[in-house]
Amino acid sequence: MNPYLKIHPINFIKGMSMALELTNIGISNHHCRTSIIAKAIAESIHLPQHELETLIYASLLHDIGKLAVSNEIINKPGKLTEEEYTLIKQHPYYSYRILQQIEGFEQISNWVGQHHESFNGEGYPYKLCSDRISLDARILTVDDVFCALTEDRPYRKMLTLEQTFEIIDEMTQNLKIDPNIYKYIRLYPDEVISLLENQRNA
Repeated sequence: MNPYLKIHPINFIKGMSMALELTNIGISNHHCRTSIIAKAIAESIHLPQHELETLIYASLLHDIGKLAVSNEIINKPGKLTEEEYTLIKQHPYYSYRILQQIEGFEQISNWVGQHHESFNGEGYPYKLCSDRISLDARILTVDDVFCALTEDRPYRKMLTLEQTFEIIDEMTQNLKIDPNIYKYIRLYPDEVISLLENQRNA
């Protein structure tokens, strides 16, 4: 048998995730962190084991479409222009297109393609709302927002937990994210931070 066919999917996925992070200075370790939070939320709502594992894969790959966006834009330290922001907003669609090419990744591609949709229908790229957004994509959205706010980015320093919750509480009130998913982070902040700290110190 061709030795390349023996590669375990998770090793391939981690390799793709690392390739993305090596080209984007502002997201170092972001995908590993999102996979930890995704797993915690999935366990809290008792997702089936197979779906939980698939969600972890999706969390590691949700930003793979950023490989199709200029690094100058991704790593820009200042405010994006309207044109640059329009280009950034295309990355979920690129993620979908990239992963659609891999046999067996159809479900993952759909989830990552929706991870910037808003519960109120004002997200992108498809303007989906509420239950039209898959449950797993809604988990990725909450997960991604929380991790992004608590990380250093080229355009700002990481926010405190208090600042992060203040922002996401407002997003929840405006139905930008699913409140039923967010509550699993909001109710157990110490456990969430502990998980991330354990990963950082591993």
